[in-house]
Amino acid sequence: MCGCVCRRFNANEAFVTSQYGISSGLFLQTTSRELQIAIHDPQEDPNMLRDGRTVRNGTETFIEIHRREYKSLPSPYIAYGNQICIDDTDYSFVDCKSKCFNEMLKKECSCTMNPSPTGAILQSSTLCVCPPECRVIKYDQVLSSVANKNDFQSHYLKIRIYLKDLSTTVTEQVPKYDGVTSLLGR
Repeated sequence: MCGCVCRRFNANEAFVTSQYGISSGLFLQTTSRELQIAIHDPQEDPNMLRDGRTVRNGTETFIEIHRREYKSLPSPYIAYGNQICIDDTDYSFVDCKSKCFNEMLKKECSCTMNPSPTGAILQSSTLCVCPPECRVIKYDQVLSSVANKNDFQSHYLKIRIYLKDLSTTVTEQVPKYDGVTSLLGR
């Protein structure tokens, strides 16, 4: 029997901080044998298959996080190499893949998954045409772990999740003009 429990931190209400570094952030300590952790955008469901990290008993694990934001230009510009992105805050690439996956299940098997999957199965598939979002948030993670040598501490699993700094690295697409003819073509 699985003793699985899911906990989400910072899921409904933003946790605002002015501190960063290893001495701040989220600290968890438990006697569980292992945990699986996923750092993800609070607006999206976690994809444990893609983003999950397993942490074991008898260790202290440090997860340093840095936020990145990618901004692409909407139509008529091309984003991500060869696609037009969707510039709508209500649109989600992951939700689109999930809905498509459920529609395929309904059509092929006369059933659906509830709760909906995150679309990981169809992430690279051409069966679902889901354009990317124009604004994407990602979290870079640096994970390190150390064994607890002390007999008393070896029964615990410890996790420290913290911000590397308070900055966000922004990568923004800008229009490219190749001269007068490109200006006239738009």
